Amino acid sequence: MDGGTWYEHYAWTDVHCLNGSEHRCFKYARLSEVTLSASTESDQREVSIPVLKQQSYTGRWPVVSSSVAATPCANLGVVGLLEKLNSILSTSHTLNHSLSSVLKAYIVKDYDFGTVYGHLRPFWYNDLTDIEDKLQRREAWDRKMRQDVLV
Repeated sequence: MDGGTWYEHYAWTDVHCLNGSEHRCFKYARLSEVTLSASTESDQREVSIPVLKQQSYTGRWPVVSSSVAATPCANLGVVGLLEKLNSILSTSHTLNHSLSSVLKAYIVKDYDFGTVYGHLRPFWYNDLTDIEDKLQRREAWDRKMRQDVLV
């Protein structure tokens, strides 16, 4: 599959444009404004960081610093993961069987918090009862997309 065909096929799928994105944006607008600066994370001057969008960020979209993102999930445990996600995303989800299974799987796979955050944030403001199914569909889609790039 050439690059143009691949892009047309995968750019605007239902996985990419998740239902509830307007709802998510509304929730983000209600979050406190945060500022992250790469210089405080890396002891480098911002101008020395080559990717402009990684120099600093100020806004209401929920973001995490690189040090928080690099935290191993095993250090947090299931309850700690849930608490950190709830804190950053200003929610109050409680641990149920489905969510517990998902969080345990991330710990077993030795993921860091940033990976978990990236996987779960698109779904976090929706009903989480079918989160396992949604994540499995997204993983299958991701595998197929990557396979098509290599072919």
